[in-house]
Amino acid sequence: MASRKAKRRRTAPPSPAGFAADGGGGVDMISGLCDDVLVRILERLPDARDVLRTGALSRRWRGLWTRVSALRFATEPEFFTQAAAAERYIAFVNDALALRAAAQTSSDPAAVEHLAVSLKMKRYPEPLERKRERGRKMSRLVVPSVDAAHGWIRYAVQHGLRSLAVDLRLPARAYGSHGLGLPVMLLGGLPSSDKLETMRLGLGGAMVTLPAAAQFASLTDLSLERMVIADVGGDDDSLARLLSTTTMFVYASTVLAVG
Repeated sequence: MASRKAKRRRTAPPSPAGFAADGGGGVDMISGLCDDVLVRILERLPDARDVLRTGALSRRWRGLWTRVSALRFATEPEFFTQAAAAERYIAFVNDALALRAAAQTSSDPAAVEHLAVSLKMKRYPEPLERKRERGRKMSRLVVPSVDAAHGWIRYAVQHGLRSLAVDLRLPARAYGSHGLGLPVMLLGGLPSSDKLETMRLGLGGAMVTLPAAAQFASLTDLSLERMVIADVGGDDDSLARLLSTTTMFVYASTVLAVG
């Protein structure tokens, strides 16, 4: 009986090359694909956090995410209600972009071409005293969040991205209830870009100074949503000049210009 079982084992057909059996008795039919196909698969994942986690699967997957040309960071759940979770998310996005920037200086530079980041926060309905304390914590995160969003925009410009989308929604009411004005994001100080074609900025909870249209000569599609335009140095025509340019399609929604 034992020799018969051994014979069966010897005559069993071998697994196809590149397809290893997993612990559950199935087969890994993905890792046997070439790197280019695996990168295309990673690019279809909805969240860059899932893309980075694939590096823990095996050596085969490690580092493949640095070849993905599109990174999308989506707030999950849809809104952060705790400051600590939002802080971890911001740190994760910043670390991931820093790693990609470092990868571009290696012998195999794989540039990010498309970046989308959403950061949405709101206060959660709860008893008044706890609501106030949570509101204070969230309010302290408003300025770091605006600074982080400014850094993501600067990253897109400095690294020659083709498209950028930033969706920022901050608890501005909680911030204002503590006697603080809206933090200012100085987009006018960004370096010029001759590669950025599409830019969608939803900057709720921030006051923004707009860049000159000449800074983005390649830009053909610009979307401005949920933002307050600051009047800096008596220049209250920056929005009008940007909207009147004929070299790009401009969409503006809930944009308020203030002096």
